[in-house]
Amino acid sequence: MIQKTFIVHDESETFELLASAKLYSLYQNARSTFAFLSCSNATHIQMQQVGRVLKSAYPGIKLIACSQAVNDGDKERCTVRISFFYFDEAEVETCTLDYNTITRDEIIHRVKEFLNSHEHLKGVCIMPIGGDIGTRDFLEKVSEAFPEVPFFGGLAGDPVDFKLPEDQSGFVMTDTMTDRGIALAAFFGEDLHIMVNQQLPWKAVGRELTARIDITKKNKLADLCLTSLDDKLPVDIYKHYLGIEFNEYFLQNVREFPLIVNHNGDKYVNIPMDFNDSGELFYNGGISDGDKLRLGYGNPEDFLRKADEGSQAIDALGAQGLLIFVCYIHKMILKEKSGEEIKRYLRNCVGLNYYYAMGEIYRFEGRGEIQNGTLVAVAMREGEKDTEVENALFKLQSDSGKRNIVPLNERLLNFLEVTTNEYDEMAHIAEQANKAKSDFLSNMSHEIRTPINAVLGMDEMILRDTEEPKTRKYAENIQDAGNILLSLVNDILDFSKIEA
Repeated sequence: MIQKTFIVHDESETFELLASAKLYSLYQNARSTFAFLSCSNATHIQMQQVGRVLKSAYPGIKLIACSQAVNDGDKERCTVRISFFYFDEAEVETCTLDYNTITRDEIIHRVKEFLNSHEHLKGVCIMPIGGDIGTRDFLEKVSEAFPEVPFFGGLAGDPVDFKLPEDQSGFVMTDTMTDRGIALAAFFGEDLHIMVNQQLPWKAVGRELTARIDITKKNKLADLCLTSLDDKLPVDIYKHYLGIEFNEYFLQNVREFPLIVNHNGDKYVNIPMDFNDSGELFYNGGISDGDKLRLGYGNPEDFLRKADEGSQAIDALGAQGLLIFVCYIHKMILKEKSGEEIKRYLRNCVGLNYYYAMGEIYRFEGRGEIQNGTLVAVAMREGEKDTEVENALFKLQSDSGKRNIVPLNERLLNFLEVTTNEYDEMAHIAEQANKAKSDFLSNMSHEIRTPINAVLGMDEMILRDTEEPKTRKYAENIQDAGNILLSLVNDILDFSKIEA
């Protein structure tokens, strides 16, 4: 297996690229060829032309082309980053699922049949577009039939914060193009190995907030509506903690502060995709009604460090091909260092390709779903692993020596992280102390009430059996005092129950 990646800007450059004798030789010697195209500033006609050129030069080629959430090429020029995967034995099948013409249930049925069409299914790449197509439901229902197969990919869409002409709007494409559907590629091969690594560089801060959602409210960007956090509008929560106004710049101000939730020990990051006039926010799944959410933040150095960790994990596979699906927010946070994050993976495969997504997809063995703010690296290899070669390139800045001056934002983020951890620890200690106090009061109340009841019981026998006035007087005093004491003990027990 060999991966080669190039950048083209139009149909003529694609012709020139495919005229290469070396590339044609790779195509002829491969059992199958797959192309993945990351597109920026591309019109629908341009991409259809590029697709026709590819299929004309390489008959039988399978491809996926998708618009990115970030225009990372020339600002005014069509830029297509195209990767060719030349497989020795593996096969790739692709299809476009157009939700404009087919129902959801029919699509799920067709995809299951499609994935069962060959033996040795090793991985499925899905590239959805359209917030109202039910991607989360699709992913869960299709993947449950193939629990040992990784599903991966990214959400396509219009570039964030850019208003493009209609003929440059978001799309996905295999043989056909759609603005509301899924482009899918299935990888088959007995000797094909696929490893997926997902990195989440975010950290949660602050207290937990209870989420309330309404799955009936949808829009074209997302299929889940967050109606409240702790019975307050989500926009009011952001205003309270970040001091921002609910206006046209709201999303730009909150994207770097996602909502983080833990599901069965797995952390999920959720960035709002849109909002309505009522102050409710829309997300691409990942949140359930009643979830406990916390605000999150990201330190740029953590993004690079996590990329380095992901690259080291992929070293174990010995990748011959590599696709990276990274959230658009990474580019906004890292700014001029965004290229450094991708460079961390060049040690795995110099021919890698990457795609800036609205949301990232990774599901395996019944776990995982659509997220935001993550990086999903998909490594592929055919046959046995090549001899390991140590790669000392693209180290973290911190690996090359200590920095004398640490940037202010990093110092502030470190201060926030440390103080948050200290507050969490203090809250945990206070909670444990309160529990110990409640347990003590509860136990002591039971221990004291038992002998009191015994005394009152014996006193009741005295009152029932004696007629001697003086003795009855003493017994009645004991009864009155005992009942008062028992009432006090019961109040203490009730209080301990309330605190618990």
